[in-house]
Amino acid sequence: MMKNNDIKNLREFITECIVVGGNVSGESILGKTRDRNYKPDLKVVRMLTPDGIEIVYLHDMTTDYMEGMNSNGIGVVNAALLVSADEKAADKYWDRSKAGGKKGKSNSNDGPRIIRALHYPKLSQVIKSLIGYDSGLKGHTLVGNPKNLYSIEMTSKHNPIVKKINKNKKPAVRTNHGISHKSAGYTLKGFPNDYVSSKVRKAAAQRAIDDAETTDDIMPSLANQSFKKKSNLNMLRRTDQMRSSSQVMMHLDKNEFSCYIFPYECQFKGIEDNTPKGYKPKIKINIHEYDEDDNLIAEHYDGPVITEKKRKKTKPVRGSQPEDSYTNSTIKNLYLDREIKALPNLSFQKNGKEIPVNVQITNWLKSMKLLE
Repeated sequence: MMKNNDIKNLREFITECIVVGGNVSGESILGKTRDRNYKPDLKVVRMLTPDGIEIVYLHDMTTDYMEGMNSNGIGVVNAALLVSADEKAADKYWDRSKAGGKKGKSNSNDGPRIIRALHYPKLSQVIKSLIGYDSGLKGHTLVGNPKNLYSIEMTSKHNPIVKKINKNKKPAVRTNHGISHKSAGYTLKGFPNDYVSSKVRKAAAQRAIDDAETTDDIMPSLANQSFKKKSNLNMLRRTDQMRSSSQVMMHLDKNEFSCYIFPYECQFKGIEDNTPKGYKPKIKINIHEYDEDDNLIAEHYDGPVITEKKRKKTKPVRGSQPEDSYTNSTIKNLYLDREIKALPNLSFQKNGKEIPVNVQITNWLKSMKLLE
């Protein structure tokens, strides 16, 4: 059993969220309110995979956490669900020391897990990747497309439980306590105050979504406070330890990605477009902003210039896995334009002249048609 000071240390690194998914007003949506105990640097990124699948995601540059959707209408959102008693797993999950991250912040491997999964074109492939790749995506995960929605619940000590959610019923809501795994996440015995907060926030979010008349009402309704401003029970967190910094909403059947910014709780750096020049985007990006009183501004984001980085890239060649890709070999990128002489006993001469090693390698690769 953990000591009180161990629990206190772990608590400093835990993030909390509300994730929602389902059918609202005939539209398939995924949404999330992100609660953090630090002020994150955020950007929205658009990229194109070697197979031509477009991915748009929110990137927390402070912790390298990422989540979003692809152009096949598949989206992923996740909420933390750590095992209170598993100190080693939590330390490994949140430790940045080996990843060279910022001091005092936690580098998440879950971002790369999510983006890798979104490289796949089919929902079944995405789910398989989320469960199996790199020990799997821990926590509560909602993953879906315009037709189907699934929940995945797993931790370092609990096997994944995948359930299909009936989209004809109420939308699904997940916070930071276990549903299928009762001992996962916040528990009444381990973290009683946080457990109550998680239960209350889940119930409040469910009610808010049920009352939403359109999908445009969902995220602002999750930014409400029904208790005192600094209460840990509010959906919109403004406590000394945890503050809501941003929200995301994915319209899966319309291929729209919306990001909602609380500008006083995060640093929004803009949109980074890494698609080739001339590419026509398939996913529409909307940026919304709240004012200092947490009221949604009607207009779209109108702050600092939103950056678009157009990069002309060499077309990559696909390998057997989505992440296995490479550019065509050239003399320059293999450094074969730099002269390398052989050892005297290994030198090769032609017409009385020594042929440098780099030239020999170049000729061999060309004969094998492995070099442009």
